[in-house]
Amino acid sequence: MVRSVISMDQLKALWHSEVHNEQKWAANMKLVRALGVFAGGIFFMRNYGDLIMALRFHLFTKLMISFFVHINI
Repeated sequence: MVRSVISMDQLKALWHSEVHNEQKWAANMKLVRALGVFAGGIFFMRNYGDLIMALRFHLFTKLMISFFVHINI
């Protein structure tokens, strides 16, 4: 039988040290939030990126048309 390198007691100790220490908990929550924003951005761009690019192009062309009409070219 394969001997485990990490025991359950070591895992429990690691879990308790990360969860019950306020400074480590705050650092872990910052990391989780950053990863969530990163993953959400990837998900959003993969699913709705074409709509964003179309809207961006549409707004840019409207802005350029209004600019050229304003300066009478």
